Amino acid sequence: MLLDKTVNDSVGDNGGVASMLGIGAALENFSIAAAVEGFQTRLSVMEPQDLPVVAEITLVPGHVASEDERARAAAIPKRSTNRGVGDESGFDPAALAALSLPFEASSVDITFTTDKAALDRLGALVREADRVRMMNKQAHYEFFFHELKSASDPDVREGLLLEELNLTELDKVGLRISRSWEAIDFLRDLGKGKAFTRMSKVPLAHSSALGIVSVPEVTPSRVVSAGMAMERMWLDAARHGLGIQPMTYLMVLVYALKLKQTAHFSDEEKNQIDQLGRALEEEGFYPKGQYPVFLFRVHSAPPPQTTSRRLPTTDTLVYL
Repeated sequence: MLLDKTVNDSVGDNGGVASMLGIGAALENFSIAAAVEGFQTRLSVMEPQDLPVVAEITLVPGHVASEDERARAAAIPKRSTNRGVGDESGFDPAALAALSLPFEASSVDITFTTDKAALDRLGALVREADRVRMMNKQAHYEFFFHELKSASDPDVREGLLLEELNLTELDKVGLRISRSWEAIDFLRDLGKGKAFTRMSKVPLAHSSALGIVSVPEVTPSRVVSAGMAMERMWLDAARHGLGIQPMTYLMVLVYALKLKQTAHFSDEEKNQIDQLGRALEEEGFYPKGQYPVFLFRVHSAPPPQTTSRRLPTTDTLVYL
């Protein structure tokens, strides 16, 4: 498993954490699919981080897939980011115990927040992180000119689709205006930009729980393990009919500061990020001494009609 660093050098992937999480998720899906085909997967994650080889995979024949492996394999095509508003009344709190199971045998921790007042406080931090993101020139450029795509474009092969965001017509107008950095820079000079906290306000208000995945140290092996456990949890959520939506930029900012990967941020932005990180830690939303790497919302909602596009494995997988 190789990491192509020419395509992941972004503000949203400081320290390669997002890449390691994604690689972990891909490795988990690979391992599950291999198990169903009768192979045990042995993984060796490489250190240090500056090597292009992230992991070596060995397939050992003779494996008999468990019921969980078969159920998760069946859930892989259904696994998606669900940005639906959600319905709190249809949520069974006992489901969180099932979503915690993939983390029990690992050094990776998962913490769920369900108390309404605590959800509001955590949600406020998430929304403020969205504002910091959109008011940063490099992060703004990456979002509008690299990540955000439209399903109407036949050449789009990967990315976040505008049609996934469940925006009102007013939101869409605001997004079109926000595409101009000159407009954002003008708002920065005026000390404005609170409108960017509204995009995630509605889905956060209808979340049944917010989860944070954390690791004891930020190394490739730890973060890849977190990505694998995260993917098992996501597949189990699909099995239980629950929606999962990453709300990741708060985590991106926090570990960027912890890893001292802040070249794209001004001193004022670093101070804002520091305040967000301190508030997140002081509220006890994740265990003391851990590094938070992934935040997501859990909710009850029908499967999304439009999902993000991803490159096919034939474009990215080579057997040696």
